Amino acid sequence: MGKGKRTRLSNSLESTNKKQAKIKTSIDKKKRKKINTVIFLCIAAIAVVSAVTGIFINKLNDDGYFLRKTVSAQSDDFEVNNAMMSYFLHTEFSSFVNNYSDSLDSYGLDISKPLKSQKIPDSENTWFEYFSQNASSTVKQYLILAQNAKRNNISIEEDEIKSINSSIDFLKNSAQKENVDFEKYISQIYGHGVKEQDIRKALELRALAIKYYNIVKNDFSYSDDEIQKYFDENPASFLMCDFKKFEFSPTIPSKATEEEKKSIYAQTKKYAEELAACKTSEEFDAYLTTYLKNLYKDDSKKNNSAIEKEVNETLNKGYKYSVSDDLGKWAFENGRKINDTKVIEKSGIYAVYIMVKPSYYETYNTKNLRHIMLTSDIYGSDEKAKEKAEEILKKWNDSEKTDTVFSAFVKEFSEDTNTRTKDGKLENTLKDELTGNFDLWAFSSSRKVGDCDIVKSDFGYHIAYFDGDGIEAWKQIAINELKSKDYSKKYETFEKTTKIIIDSKKISKIPDIN
Repeated sequence: MGKGKRTRLSNSLESTNKKQAKIKTSIDKKKRKKINTVIFLCIAAIAVVSAVTGIFINKLNDDGYFLRKTVSAQSDDFEVNNAMMSYFLHTEFSSFVNNYSDSLDSYGLDISKPLKSQKIPDSENTWFEYFSQNASSTVKQYLILAQNAKRNNISIEEDEIKSINSSIDFLKNSAQKENVDFEKYISQIYGHGVKEQDIRKALELRALAIKYYNIVKNDFSYSDDEIQKYFDENPASFLMCDFKKFEFSPTIPSKATEEEKKSIYAQTKKYAEELAACKTSEEFDAYLTTYLKNLYKDDSKKNNSAIEKEVNETLNKGYKYSVSDDLGKWAFENGRKINDTKVIEKSGIYAVYIMVKPSYYETYNTKNLRHIMLTSDIYGSDEKAKEKAEEILKKWNDSEKTDTVFSAFVKEFSEDTNTRTKDGKLENTLKDELTGNFDLWAFSSSRKVGDCDIVKSDFGYHIAYFDGDGIEAWKQIAINELKSKDYSKKYETFEKTTKIIIDSKKISKIPDIN
């Protein structure tokens, strides 16, 4: 091939290569543009998917899906998921706050801040961990009792379900009163993601546990000899005394000299000795009245009524048996008599005691009652609950007033699940076991068998029926303590034979409180 041809061919190839290079460059640009478009679309798609996924996950969180899928406590046949555990945890927290609302600062608890960020003073644990541990302990007991109830073919029935429905209705009424959506209201009280179904399951577990607890405890019975033996061997559970007490506290001026201090202490001691020299309770009161009038002569607020009130408040009734301190040793010493006196000095303060009623135990008769309980939880207000009570009482008064009629009213109307299955009976009731006017009504000296009235307690209104006297109080106290001790032993066997798993790490995943 000649040079001209090679040159032309070379030029032709070069030209072709340039064209191909241009074409390739053009193609590469198009490819890059296409690739960039694909990458952009992929990124956009990922962003959309992420956003959708985020929305979906948030929806699952709001619905409590992850709480419900996380089982944090279980026995062989029962499970408690984190939604249920959140209910129990918030219940523990609310109970603590209600009981100690006046002293939360002294405990170092700030309810306006998240619990997971607050450590308990002098502890490595947070307040969230504290309430979680309490809730876990409660749930463990519920699971143990529920599991053993199932072993004995015991389940919740109509009465327990009715009570659970009442609790749910109460929450619905509360949400309605506050004009808040029911689901949102539940979430605010029991934690983010908790729903009605979770509360219902938690209440069902608790109801079964309590039902079996009552069955086990009430199954114990004791002979008169066993009761007497327990009484003789456990005086601390029964013996008590009544006395009057007044303290003389020296007031020392900040600039007082040593001589002046000695004089003030000596005068304080003299007052105590003079009061202790009184021979009767009446003399004790008279001396105090004179002393206080002189003490408060320049205080216009301390009139005769205020002084009389202060004197009356010196009476201490029902001081329980103890021989661990000077007062107990004196009060329960053999041979202690009415009007005996004692002076006990501590850090310059002189406490003077006069015995009003030496060592005794409760011999009054307990009371047998029946009742129908109505609450504002169901009827929306105290007024409406009272109206319903009046309606039921009228039906009773218009009826034949038989046991059968009262039992039917109990089954239809009473909200007390503990007594609804027992025809509303409250047998061998001790003083102060009932609250409010119910206790006063039951133990009134004018009470007669067959009396039926409306009474108010801390729980609501009751149609109360008096069924007569029960056994002596000391016997019922002995029975209660024997049952408590025997139940504890029985529960220990349940604990040893029932496998319970509590996962604290899973519980820690429950959303924070506040």
